[in-house]
Amino acid sequence: MRLLVLHVVPLSILLLGVPFVTYAGTTFTSSGVAPYVSGIAVKVNGEFVSPNIKTQHNVTVVISVESFGKNYTIDTPLQSDNYTFTENGQFVFTFHDEDGATGSSTVTVDNIDRTPPVITIGSYATSSTNAPVTVSVSVNEGTLNVESHEFSENGSFDFVATDEAGNIATSTVAITHIDKEAPVITRAGDARVRVRSGEVYVDAGASATDNMDGTVAVVVSGNVDTATDGEYTITYSATDAAGNVAESVTRTVEVFHRSSGGGGRSSRISTPDTQSFVGRVLGASTYNFSSDLTIGAKGIDVSALQDLLRERGFFSEASTGYFGPVTRASVVAFQASQMLPQTGYVGPLTRSALSGNATSMSAQAQIALLTAQLEELKRLFALRQ
Repeated sequence: MRLLVLHVVPLSILLLGVPFVTYAGTTFTSSGVAPYVSGIAVKVNGEFVSPNIKTQHNVTVVISVESFGKNYTIDTPLQSDNYTFTENGQFVFTFHDEDGATGSSTVTVDNIDRTPPVITIGSYATSSTNAPVTVSVSVNEGTLNVESHEFSENGSFDFVATDEAGNIATSTVAITHIDKEAPVITRAGDARVRVRSGEVYVDAGASATDNMDGTVAVVVSGNVDTATDGEYTITYSATDAAGNVAESVTRTVEVFHRSSGGGGRSSRISTPDTQSFVGRVLGASTYNFSSDLTIGAKGIDVSALQDLLRERGFFSEASTGYFGPVTRASVVAFQASQMLPQTGYVGPLTRSALSGNATSMSAQAQIALLTAQLEELKRLFALRQ
């Protein structure tokens, strides 16, 4: 007996390049020619496939034995010409012929791959923004459905990678920090306020809320010079963390003198005006307006007009001495009640109607009028000091 080693080159190597399924040369002992493995075939799910293909399934290897016309027997435990691999590894086929010559061949399988590819998410900004967000990914093996995705709004996207063996990996990226909605500013107090010259103006302020940031800081611009008559604009603005700018909100502040006169304090109150006011306090049925009144008028005559209109239920504000839109609307309402032309202008007809109603006031209204007039007198005399 002598030991012979026969190395057989697999046909698959010659045809397809280096395969994942290979077998070693046959080793046998014999005094002559013995059977040997002349080739292999590979099956996956019952179908013959190339040994170069990776798979996530079991692999069945089928051997071909050359026995030179002699009967042979496969000696492996399965006594079969095939073996199924459930994982990568080796299996040894052994066999002998009718003359007792023996041989063996080792089959190696390295193409079973059940490990999914690994997707790596690239870095991207996660702070609040009103711009699109682009996310890029990479994979250690296989191919991706896309290598990047642009989010124009909040949402999620699935990146999917598939390797050669058919293993699939999915990585979901969710974006929640895209904010395209601007904050909303709410002004505290009225849109238009009035302040007497020389007094301290304290602004009521404003607040701003945002759909994502909650409370947002409000920036206030503009100033009020209470030493100078005129209208001043206070502007409120706000910007959220994403850069969305709120629609600005404004407040108009009107600074006005205590009376319509010019010069120093003593010149602001003329003697005729004061005497007319006193005459009405003492119960006279008329008020001696010094002139007709219209939008923009200021002074004691306007205060008296506002008092008379309030006594008759047409003016609900405090007397300011300024003839503005609110006072004009009250005059129009009074004119309508008297069937006068509804001009909003206080001329002779309207003044006559106002004084004519004075005698018909109730006792309660007369008391209220007297109280208001006494307070006005105190203010007027204080100004003259």
